[in-house]
Amino acid sequence: MENFSFNKMAFPQDKAEINNWQNIFKGTEGFNSIYEYVLENGLIYNLEELINTNYEICPIGDDEAKLALTVLNKQNEIVGFVICQEFDINTDNPELFLQYVVVRPDMQNKGVGSFIFKNLPHKIEKITGKKPVSAFSYIESTNLASQKLYKKFGFNLQYMRNSNKFLIAKGTFEPQLEK
Repeated sequence: MENFSFNKMAFPQDKAEINNWQNIFKGTEGFNSIYEYVLENGLIYNLEELINTNYEICPIGDDEAKLALTVLNKQNEIVGFVICQEFDINTDNPELFLQYVVVRPDMQNKGVGSFIFKNLPHKIEKITGKKPVSAFSYIESTNLASQKLYKKFGFNLQYMRNSNKFLIAKGTFEPQLEK
């Protein structure tokens, strides 16, 4: 039996719970990476606002589906969240943009990231009727934990053109990773 499950993000209560991570886990390496690059540089001041800006009010095209999902443990506590956007859902080969894959700092290295990568394609298929074949994401060059996770699942990482601050991760959801 899985230790984790996905749920569609509930508003506003899930946003408020996620926003509390800032106060509880300030000073950890994973949280500092999120805070420094996304919150401060993006002129977004808390995780609740990040979710609002990147999910609730961000327009997308007609051929795209944007999803905000929480990852719950067996006690139904939120231990991570994903904001992703599926491109070209009207094709047989949809591509997934992993906009944010965030694991609560005290739950890092406990299988949450692996659960996300193994099960996200199936969850998206249940919601949209289309299973993503490939995915991409942007990662801060200092976020070694994220780089390790993406590499573990076969994603290729390369520096973005004209930038040494961000990497682009590209990969496919390979059959051996499926549940």
